[in-house]
Amino acid sequence: MSRKHVLYGFKIFDAVSLASTQTSVEVEVGQADYGSIFLEWTGTAPIGVVTVQAKNGDKGTYRDLDFSSSISVSGSSGSHDIILNDIPFTHLKLIYTRTSGTGSATASITTKSSGA
Repeated sequence: MSRKHVLYGFKIFDAVSLASTQTSVEVEVGQADYGSIFLEWTGTAPIGVVTVQAKNGDKGTYRDLDFSSSISVSGSSGSHDIILNDIPFTHLKLIYTRTSGTGSATASITTKSSGA
């Protein structure tokens, strides 16, 4: 019988202010094979960019993951799904870099292992 390791909807941003740059909690994903981050926001025209960073090991250095285009936050409300088809890292975190506007954002990560 195969086993799966699942992390269901863990909030890494919980109604954080978009009036300034924000960094999420660090999430350990060493047991995960794939996952997704669901980001949603509301406010008075928040504008900024979201970056997913990853590292390997407790002493590793975080680096930006490349999704081939930037993940933008703009408009009074919106959402974005960040799909992680392969997670060869031990830790992930999310960073919101503010340009202008105000509001709040919530982001949840769900990860799964493919089992063995």
